[in-house]
Amino acid sequence: MESSQIRIRFSLRIKVLIVFLTTVVAVLLLSNYLYYLSSKNILVQNATDRNRSLTRDMSSQISLSEKGTQYVDTLIGDNLRTASLVAKYALNPNAAKVTNQQLTALAREIGVSDITLLQPRDGDIVGVKSSDPKEINLSTKNWSYLYPAFQHLLTEHNVPATPGFGTVGRNYLTIPFSTANSNTQEINKWGYFDDGSTNYIIVPFVHDTVMKAYNSLTGPEAIVQSIKNSDSRILEITAFNPNAFGNKPILYHANGATWVDVRNSPVMFGTYTYSDKNRDVAAVHQANNQDTPVSFEDVVAGKTVLKTFIPVRTGDVSYVVGFVTDYAVIQNVLNQQIHNAISISLAMLVLVSIVSFFASGYIVKPLSTITRRVEQISEIKFDETEPVPVPVHRNDEIGALAVKVNDMSQNISEYMYSLHESIRSERKFSMSYLGIVSSGLVHELRNPSVALKNLIEMFPATQPLDEKGQKILQHMKMASEHLNSIVSDFADFIRNGKLNLAFSNASDIAKEAVGFMRPITEMNAVDLELLLPSPESPILFVDRDKLRQVLVNLLKNGIDAIDPNATQRFVRLEIQTSNNTVQFEVTDSGHGIPHDRWDTIFTPFATKKGDHGIGLGLALSKFIIHSSGGTIAVVCSDTTGTTIRVGIPISSRTQLE
Repeated sequence: MESSQIRIRFSLRIKVLIVFLTTVVAVLLLSNYLYYLSSKNILVQNATDRNRSLTRDMSSQISLSEKGTQYVDTLIGDNLRTASLVAKYALNPNAAKVTNQQLTALAREIGVSDITLLQPRDGDIVGVKSSDPKEINLSTKNWSYLYPAFQHLLTEHNVPATPGFGTVGRNYLTIPFSTANSNTQEINKWGYFDDGSTNYIIVPFVHDTVMKAYNSLTGPEAIVQSIKNSDSRILEITAFNPNAFGNKPILYHANGATWVDVRNSPVMFGTYTYSDKNRDVAAVHQANNQDTPVSFEDVVAGKTVLKTFIPVRTGDVSYVVGFVTDYAVIQNVLNQQIHNAISISLAMLVLVSIVSFFASGYIVKPLSTITRRVEQISEIKFDETEPVPVPVHRNDEIGALAVKVNDMSQNISEYMYSLHESIRSERKFSMSYLGIVSSGLVHELRNPSVALKNLIEMFPATQPLDEKGQKILQHMKMASEHLNSIVSDFADFIRNGKLNLAFSNASDIAKEAVGFMRPITEMNAVDLELLLPSPESPILFVDRDKLRQVLVNLLKNGIDAIDPNATQRFVRLEIQTSNNTVQFEVTDSGHGIPHDRWDTIFTPFATKKGDHGIGLGLALSKFIIHSSGGTIAVVCSDTTGTTIRVGIPISSRTQLE
């Protein structure tokens, strides 16, 4: 084969120089990029540390504010208890004798927003009287932890301390400010009183007007606004509730109303206008779960910002504070640093270019000799010619390369020779071993087959048989004769491989195979189908018995492949003609054959039947079909079944004489 010629447009020296310069440029670019990232990370970390410090200060201020709020909440709870005691003595102990107008006047007199009377009724505890019309007939059965507390208050006149409650004591309990069930637009605080002297629970409550006024002066919103006013770089501060933010809202349903309680709001305080919901949700949960700050750049409404999320733990309360910082401050510092780095890199590039030009000449000169030798090696056919070695005259890396080229050439040559010898040896051993095993199999089958034939012939003389017994005995006799025929023919086939060729009708051969397998399919509850060509059957020049043996073997394999519990249970033999070839297709509803075994199942001893076979059936079938000038192969196979096709050329004699 004529070798390919390569036209050299650039010398190796120029290429090495280009590689050197490209490498240096890449290193400088990478170095500048890493420097940029490092500087950026430092600036971001500084901003994160500043925000973390602000968070600590803000958390301390909020904690003090919360203590004040709790104190005010407790005072309101005590006032509600006092209001309950006043209402107890002012109202009739029987709810039926109390009017809503009385409750309205009493609420105004004792300084609460409204008063409701709760009373057991039909398996529920409902508002029977109230100064607020929306509270009348209000059901409490679905109020989760409050309904059991009401039952306990009615029966025991006290409530055990429970998380989520406010003041808890004998005859009385309060809950923190929360959304009203009767009006989801209101946030109220309730007191519940019952000492057994009335047939109802007294429920005074107040709106959150006082708490709003208090929080506007000392609450979290005031603290957040103060921090933003002191640092112009901070655009927004948000306190996220990690249990609610990004999750499906916790909805409360009662009396036909649906709402989200204020304590389950995703944003606890602050504003949330710089929204990138998916990234913000992921950052909030990451910061809360890992208890570490999370920062990233974002573009919101065309403005580049730095978002920092910092987890806060205060007692039993956990939340994540989000800071939105103007990224322009960081970017201005980064731009100045990159300008300085680029100036230094350009000076280094000029110096490296000069040094690389002289160094490249020393490196590339000796490689031309090795290149010529490798071209010679590439023309060698390793299974026919010994490779020509590359001469070695150096003790450096290039000399080592030449040695490795020689080793590679020699190893390839030895491997190709070994591979060819191994293939020849495996083929010879496989055929030899098949002959040995087949001869042994014939010898072992001949003795029991002769004994079986004699026993069948002697059996009628021992006792009379009815019609069914005669039929079974006839099938046994046919099977025995078939076995003796197979053993004898197989023995002859092993000795000289001769086929008894004759003109035979393809349909007749198929009918004989199906007739032989019919009792076996009936015994295994398998439907056996035979589809013949029309209008006339083609004629084949084959060994009739051996072709029938192949079809019987394929049908039996199809039956064996069907699981005992399978609902689809059938084996079908179909004859078709195509391109002057008769095709016998055997289809079953078995478990299928993996695609990687479609070819190997026709090799000796390739069975997967365990103790039920030795793997010679399909191998012998393939040998018989190939000896007849035909083909055998798996056409298709999956979990619903398998189709194997046997193709035999049609004889020039088109019909039986």
